Amino acid sequence: MIEQMGNWANQIFWVVFILGLCIFSHELGHFIAAKLSRMQVKEFAFGFGPLIKGLRWGETTYAIRAIPFGGMVNIAGMEPGEEDVPRGFHTRPRWQRFATIFAGVLMNVVLAMVLFWIINVFHGVPVPGSRAVVVGRVMSETPAEAAGLQTGDEIVAVDGNQYGLQVASVEAGSLADQAGITPGYFILTANGKDIAAPPGLIEVLQQAETDSIQIGAIDPGADSLPAAIVTTRLPRISGEGQISALFDRRMLDLRAAPEVKANISMVPLREVFEQTNGVLHWSAQEKKIRAVNEELDINLQIGNPLARVNDQKRQLALAPYIKRGRTMVPLRFLDDILDVAISPHQATIVARQHLGLTFEPLDQTALVRYLSLRPGTQVNITVARDNSEVNLTVSSQTVWGRLETITIDGQLDAPHRKIGRIGVLLSPPTQRVGIPEGLLLGAKQSYAAVVMVIESVQGMITRKITAEPIGPIGIMAMTAQQAQAGWAAVLSLCGIISANLAVINLFPMPPFDGFHIVLIGYEGIIRRRIRPKQEISIRVVGIIVIMVVFALLMTKDVINLWLYGTP
Repeated sequence: MIEQMGNWANQIFWVVFILGLCIFSHELGHFIAAKLSRMQVKEFAFGFGPLIKGLRWGETTYAIRAIPFGGMVNIAGMEPGEEDVPRGFHTRPRWQRFATIFAGVLMNVVLAMVLFWIINVFHGVPVPGSRAVVVGRVMSETPAEAAGLQTGDEIVAVDGNQYGLQVASVEAGSLADQAGITPGYFILTANGKDIAAPPGLIEVLQQAETDSIQIGAIDPGADSLPAAIVTTRLPRISGEGQISALFDRRMLDLRAAPEVKANISMVPLREVFEQTNGVLHWSAQEKKIRAVNEELDINLQIGNPLARVNDQKRQLALAPYIKRGRTMVPLRFLDDILDVAISPHQATIVARQHLGLTFEPLDQTALVRYLSLRPGTQVNITVARDNSEVNLTVSSQTVWGRLETITIDGQLDAPHRKIGRIGVLLSPPTQRVGIPEGLLLGAKQSYAAVVMVIESVQGMITRKITAEPIGPIGIMAMTAQQAQAGWAAVLSLCGIISANLAVINLFPMPPFDGFHIVLIGYEGIIRRRIRPKQEISIRVVGIIVIMVVFALLMTKDVINLWLYGTP
């Protein structure tokens, strides 16, 4: 109980810290710019609401207010009708007014840069080229603890999978190359099915009824996030020119090439069935085929879509027919009755030989996705510990969460769903960097965070991304979740939130800074102030709209937390 109360206190502290710091830094930017522009600043406060303590220094009151979520700055002359206040906002040159407004946005970007710099210098940055998956912490009373996972274990495989689905290389002229797949692609779906390892891709490829499957992937090398969402058709067979096919990890040389009839994949029965040590008997007079192995007794007739498997009737999607002296049957029929399974090692071989694809080794992203797709199931995890490999069986928990997917329509989505968790915090190998290098890297990360927000908004507008914006309550919940992962994760989230605030505050409607920037520009064009009544009307409408939006977002946050326990 005491430990739980300590966790709650820790989470509440970080919620107040993140929201307070992001908003306070924004107001600090306005304050500094106003002072540099010699504007009259009536009050600069930490927090808002009822006054707790105030100290007047010069013309400005520096105050602490009751609600510690951010701050406020009161610049003279900003309200409609106060244009003639001495040293007021509207008495200063237009460029100084713009700079004062924009300084809040700029300060949020600077804050993100400083936070990333702190993480880089004092926590470290991922080791370049390392894809090692290291357990940083095992949570108490979790499946990982019960299975014997330990801090410092390096996870090298899960269910035998040593590779994820990020493309390492593509052979020139291969099926993957023809489909436009390039190195760096991170494959998420195949024919609308979420996958996380090579066997999942090969399974979809084998079971598909058509001559190609749809691949959904993220391209990290794209110039923008909407363009990074890729859907392409991956051929299943090479066509009439190549008399070979993939089946159960092997490339089979066939007398009759696989083909597609009426959108049904057809393959020659003999070569495929003989892989199971089966024997075929042909009755030329009745045009019947009997295929027998240790477990199956299959009876087929040319032109008849009805088959018998171990004396049970089976309906085929398409009737068998003869091609080049071979009996062609639906691939799905053989896949179903032979119960073909492919091992992870075989899957990587098949991907390379048949598709021309090689994949990057398992990393943190691939592992988390693999586990997420297996809620409430047993997974075998192989770890490197003390110069030896240890195999552990872990039964994953089922929890509600979000998982990225790409829909058949090509949209990136992350709906609520049941996902698997085992109760570990992963910590990739890091290395410390110097103060200058950390600052330069922090600036790049801050810029990247701002660009990501802009591209996400663009993706939502163009419907490439199906997203649900979260409100203040959702942000608090996310902060509380990150607090469990340590201070570096919290500061990283704070940096991303600060970048979000920078972009959101540029929206050209009240009460955001973007409205004041547009207003300054418009008044520069008409060369006069707009009428106070007009400005008040615009502000009132804008604030009402924002309040309604915030109310809807908070309602959605509460519903999501109630139903799923996560925003």
